[in-house]
Amino acid sequence: MSNQFASFDDVHVNAPSNIHVTVYGADWCTWTRRQKEELENAEGVTYDYKDCSADDAGDMCADIKGLPTNEVNGVREAGYKPVKEIIENARKQQQQR
Repeated sequence: MSNQFASFDDVHVNAPSNIHVTVYGADWCTWTRRQKEELENAEGVTYDYKDCSADDAGDMCADIKGLPTNEVNGVREAGYKPVKEIIENARKQQQQR
């Protein structure tokens, strides 16, 4: 059985330095915690975190359909994504501009 999670080496890919991810999640969510951990270890990627379980989350998370949800360049994708996939999607978005 193969491991479905990215290895430490997999997240150290040549990422453009301008990739910024906004993670919408909740601290109680295992997938959110994993997403944040992988983003912390990714070179060339920065992120900020929006806690949808906070009392004051209100409108910020009103349209979030699943946790975690990652937003890059204004495009949101619900569900955990390996950092490598986030980087590849960001590169494709940059090439289409």
